Order: sequence, then structure tokens, then C-alpha cells
Amino acid sequence: MMKTKKRALLIVSMLVFMLALCGCETEEKEHPFDYGESAIAVDTMGLFQQYSAVPDDMTDYYMSAGTEFEQSAIKGINQARNNDKVGEFQDFNDIINGTQTVDSIDPNYPKFEEGEDYVMVTVLNKAANRDVEITVKYVENAKYYLDYTNQIYQEEADIERQSGMTMEQYIDQYGADYGIPSVEAYHSLVKQMLMSQGVYPYTPVEMVVSPVYSKSEMMKQAGTNTLTGMGVVFCVLIFISFVISLLKFLPALLAKKPKVPEEKKNVPADDLPKKTVNIKQAAPPAKNPMDDAELVAVITAAVYAAAGAGGMSAPGAVSKDKLIVRSIRRV
Repeated sequence: MMKTKKRALLIVSMLVFMLALCGCETEEKEHPFDYGESAIAVDTMGLFQQYSAVPDDMTDYYMSAGTEFEQSAIKGINQARNNDKVGEFQDFNDIINGTQTVDSIDPNYPKFEEGEDYVMVTVLNKAANRDVEITVKYVENAKYYLDYTNQIYQEEADIERQSGMTMEQYIDQYGADYGIPSVEAYHSLVKQMLMSQGVYPYTPVEMVVSPVYSKSEMMKQAGTNTLTGMGVVFCVLIFISFVISLLKFLPALLAKKPKVPEEKKNVPADDLPKKTVNIKQAAPPAKNPMDDAELVAVITAAVYAAAGAGGMSAPGAVSKDKLIVRSIRRV
């Protein structure tokens, strides 16, 4: 009985947890700013159409003095034209003017990706040689909301000052005469008026233009890049091995070679310059006789012998160095 209750409690807990997860998933995610998907996609096409029509003599100006968005747009468009050779771009004027729908090019487009403070919109352009994806990143435009708030506040203040009624009261009484049935309709009218003046709730900050490649082309390109990278690595390794092999000759190169005196060339006396030079030859230093041990021993022996001949000691005296002097003769 106890095991059955535990199992039932566990099943109920799992069901509650799953329902909670489902409830979290069904909650609508708030947009980072107010926008309509169709309108922002058309604006993306309009931006691409505008910067793809920039003449060549103006690209340097945009790349040097343009905004970050303008530089990214011009750089991406030029790269698609010159490097990827996509050919002529498709004209978006029919979609911008409203004669065609946004998804008339491809039903998989436009694509939307939302972040905490941005929205990325991707549209497709069927260029002459290859399809191209245009992705524009938008962030909130603070000026739009400031102008919108100021416009609403100013209108409400004017109506209250002139008629003494609030905006809701004034629209309920006179709104039908101006085609404004509700306050929400009036707010929508103010937004349309701001956008007609070029002030949108979002502003572009970056454009990326990417050619669309097939899977086989991508695999071929990946293989080429892999082979190129491996080739460079092996070439560098071979070069390093060659350099290391040369290090064994380094000690011999660094060893000091003995200096060999240069041989004097025999120059004939007639070829020598005739010039009188007074040369004083230095006398060799005098040698101290006391430094000659053999000479000292001989003199000592002679003194001993002479002393013996005079009666001071026996003849044939022997010195301490065991030298015997037999006779002394004057030279």
C-alpha cells in the first residue's frame, strides 16, 4: 500500500512538472522593440536596394566617412560582386512598392532571429549567377520612442487646452468625423506619420551579404582549405627540421681560431726608402750573479778549498754541496 502511494505521488509530481514546462513554452516572448515582420523585411530589401545602387566613385567616401552600417553594407555588396561573382542583383522595387509580397521570392524567407536587444532579418536576392542572403541587424531607435511620446503628449495637451476634454473623450465624440474610431487607432496613426518621416522604431547597425553555396561546393571548398592548411604546416615543419640540422655546425663556427702571424716579405735593400733613423739599442738587463745556483756552489767550494790550503782546514775540503776542489789556478 505504501509503495502504491509513493508511485502515485511520483507520477503526479512528474505531470505537474511537465505542465509547468508546457506553460513556460507557451508564454509569448516579448520583442526587443515594436516591429512588424513584413514591414521590417521590406525595409531590409529597401536598404540593400539603396546601397547596391551606390556608384563606384562614391564607395570610397562611404568606406572612409560613412557610418558603421554603411561601411558594412558597401563592403559586403562589393565583395559579393567582385570576389564571389554573383552577377547582377535582383530588383526589389516591386516588393518595396507593394506589387509583390515579401515571400514571393522564396517561401523560406524572410527569416527572423531575436536577441535581448536586437533583431536580425534575412532576405534572399536571386542574383544572376548565384543567390545571395542579405542579413541586417536592427536595434531599438530611442529617437522614435522619444518623438512618439512627445507627439502624443503635445496632442493631448492641445485638446485639453482647447476643448477641456481628455483624448479619450475627444475621440469618442469627434473621432468618427476624422476616421479615428479609438485611441489605439490614433496611436497607430502617429506611428505611421513618424515612419513616413523616416523615423522608425528600429535602426540598422550592420549588414552582411553572403552568397549561397550548395553542399557540394561547400565540401569542395572545405577540402581545399584543409589541404592548404596541412601543406603549410608540413612545409613549416620541414623548414624547422632543416634549421635544427644546421645547429651541429654552430660550435665550429663560434670556436676562436688561433692568430697566425703574417710572414714578413723579404724586401731588397735597394727598395727600402733611404731615410736616416737614429735607433738606440737598449742594453740587456744585468743578470744578478746570486741567481745562478751553480756559480754560487762553485765559489763556495773554492772558498772552502782556499781556507784549507791556508791551514784553516784540511786540504781537499768538501762543501755542503759535496763539491771537491782539487786545485785553484789563476787564469
